[in-house]
Amino acid sequence: MNFLNLKYFLVLAEDLSFSRSAAKLHISQQSLSAHIHKLETECGLQLFYREPPLRLTFAGEEFAKSAHVIMAEKEFLEKKLASLLDCQQGNIAIGVPISRGTILLPRVLARFHQEFPYVKVHLVEGSTNEISQELLRGRTDLNLGFETEDSERIESNKLYLERTKIVVPNSILETLPDCESMPETQTALSLRTFAACPFVSLHESTLTGSVLSQIAREESFTPNIVMDTGNLLTMLSLCCEGLGICICPNSFLIDNGPLINTAFLERVTIFDMKSDLGTQWIVANRLKRKYHSLPEKRLLKIIRDTYTDV
Repeated sequence: MNFLNLKYFLVLAEDLSFSRSAAKLHISQQSLSAHIHKLETECGLQLFYREPPLRLTFAGEEFAKSAHVIMAEKEFLEKKLASLLDCQQGNIAIGVPISRGTILLPRVLARFHQEFPYVKVHLVEGSTNEISQELLRGRTDLNLGFETEDSERIESNKLYLERTKIVVPNSILETLPDCESMPETQTALSLRTFAACPFVSLHESTLTGSVLSQIAREESFTPNIVMDTGNLLTMLSLCCEGLGICICPNSFLIDNGPLINTAFLERVTIFDMKSDLGTQWIVANRLKRKYHSLPEKRLLKIIRDTYTDV
């Protein structure tokens, strides 16, 4: 039993006229009759009464009900397969700040590439402002970062809640009077706890650098910043080498392979911070009036699954 015979049967069952159905199907009446005869032979049942007026037999009426279901399922399957084929190809442009992309994307894109090996991913890296402009120009499909105030044109999809942590080199921690009890504490600490220690920081023009300044003002101390940088990974490297304490978003403090790994994390102790400053949602920003492909939606799901426990 093939789909063509079912299609021809359903057209004839609706029109109840060989001439009208044949014209609609752009075939001869003889050809249509042959298809119906073949279907009846295969079923072992008479589906039409041939004497005028043409009409369905009881078996034909029952057969038509099932044939409609079969053809509807066929159409659904064809559309689903076409959609799957479409999502196996194409391009996705992702806007991401340079440091965040270095940490966030390798694990995510490795999983994504396994599922969609023929989808080409183009990374647009830059400052938050630069990648925001690229999104508005339609040059990126989604940006990873923070929520935007432009809610009329851009929708923000929450991925995970990021919190800022206190990162203390073990070499500095060992010099503190109460160092033995500190690693075991489950209590969030005031940054002022480490006011006498050296700090390494991001420039105050950056978000993390600004958060450090705000917390210091709230807690009434002036951090002794011995080095500052514009690169978060450089700041973490300096901290790891024991040059100073830093504050850092927690999504940068998980084992990501060659950059941030177990060997690195063993050289520092990470504390929860009492202040909520620096706690914010990491989101995927997308233009509202733009088609969002299935691979793009799947990419967002992979990010959520990868970083849900950060």
